[in-house]
Amino acid sequence: MDLFPNSSKSVFGYVDSVLECSRTSKYAPLLCSVSPSQNSDFEGFERGPIKHGFENVLKARLSDALFFYNEDLKTDPKIFADRLEHVVFHEKLGSMKQKVERLQRLAPNSNRAAELCKLDLVTQMVGEFDELQGLAGAEYARKRGEPDNVVAAIREHYKPAGQSDSLPSEAAVELALADKMDSLVGFLGIGIKPSSSKDPFALRRLAVGIIRIVEYYAELQTVGTAQTEHRSNELSNSLWLSDLFAAAVEAYKQQGIALRENVASTFQNFLYERLFFYLLEQRGARQDIVKCAIESHKQKGRLDICGVFTMVNALEEFVVADFFDDTMTLWTRLNGFLGNKCILSPQKNCVDEQRIDEPANFQRLGIYPATERADGRRHVAQAPSCTQRTAQDEQRIDEPANFRWPGINVELFETDEERLVYDAVKKVVTEFERCNSSNKDTILSKFRLLGGLRPSFEAFFKAVQVNTDKKDIANNRLSLLALCLDLYRGVADLSPIAKR
Repeated sequence: MDLFPNSSKSVFGYVDSVLECSRTSKYAPLLCSVSPSQNSDFEGFERGPIKHGFENVLKARLSDALFFYNEDLKTDPKIFADRLEHVVFHEKLGSMKQKVERLQRLAPNSNRAAELCKLDLVTQMVGEFDELQGLAGAEYARKRGEPDNVVAAIREHYKPAGQSDSLPSEAAVELALADKMDSLVGFLGIGIKPSSSKDPFALRRLAVGIIRIVEYYAELQTVGTAQTEHRSNELSNSLWLSDLFAAAVEAYKQQGIALRENVASTFQNFLYERLFFYLLEQRGARQDIVKCAIESHKQKGRLDICGVFTMVNALEEFVVADFFDDTMTLWTRLNGFLGNKCILSPQKNCVDEQRIDEPANFQRLGIYPATERADGRRHVAQAPSCTQRTAQDEQRIDEPANFRWPGINVELFETDEERLVYDAVKKVVTEFERCNSSNKDTILSKFRLLGGLRPSFEAFFKAVQVNTDKKDIANNRLSLLALCLDLYRGVADLSPIAKR
């Protein structure tokens, strides 16, 4: 029979529903195979009539499927595209045709696949066998001569459909992420969120799907298995969720669909929440490590799933490293001494009057809009360094030329211990500048460098009274401590990490 294989599976599923037989029942052997069963449970039954009944049902359903298949192939795809305008995605989010237009904006390197991926929703085949969404569209695209990568993207753009489902191939990654991002941003943007056990739009599944895709393909890129440099660059753009989020919001805006002002913070919090449980349940990571990794990125206002995975991997090695005690001891001392009263560390935990959820402030969440390059592909602006201030008028501490931090005056140093700490911190800042990447080894190197400051600070605390009666001297010393604490927080806020 000239019919793609998956349709027959759907037909067998139909027989299952008609006979109301589960695949674990004693009738399962006959359901899975039309031939007579050798199961002893059927002794005494007349297998001939049963077999004949099954054959009649299957023949009718397969005949219907073949008819739908042939009729769909006769229909011009433009007709299907027009019909999508009458299919509602959601009453507040427009039609399926509008969704397709948004997907074309979100997946520019998979534009053709985005244009065709939802056409099968209005075909007769999917109308009768809805399990074939994606599969039918891919087969029709193949029959019409579309390239293999387009066919693969259409077939796999719903993946992963569940925790046990396989991931999309590299050809389908961009479209799969775009489809999930569009739905997630849209539903969260109109105030629809899962509550308790209720999740009618499967938003948790969409979020976990995004997380799984990013985790796998980010690791794949790290080990250098991308087939070509061109494809690797396209994949990098796809995995940059901040850019994809901004593009999704802009796509809705261009269509005149209003989303809530707090959509940025809502999306970030929801995705990090699902990431937290994913790392605990699927990766088996320690709770304090996961909390540290996520909170550190949230404090910096970043939407960076790849960065969280990298941080978790680094922290898992850090907690068993030989320099763990030195690094943690100094962190505890500095953080306990300064508390939340950071003299020079206006991270997100300090008061900021601007709303992070306003569209004009998307960059506060690490969302940097894409720009068109000469070759027509999107270029994603790079996120700021982990040590960069959120206040625009402050200098970066990791640039040696700007090391004279506001509030620190070397001429006010009264002891050798102050000068030794200043020199030691300055060397660490210089080393941080050389560690300009954010991979696991770099993070561990920074923790080791920070731990190396412990002896200097131990001598400092023994010999120096920080809160002296001289206001300018006291502020200068507090600024020195805050500078080191800021270096820590530029890597990670270690407050959640449990001591050994």
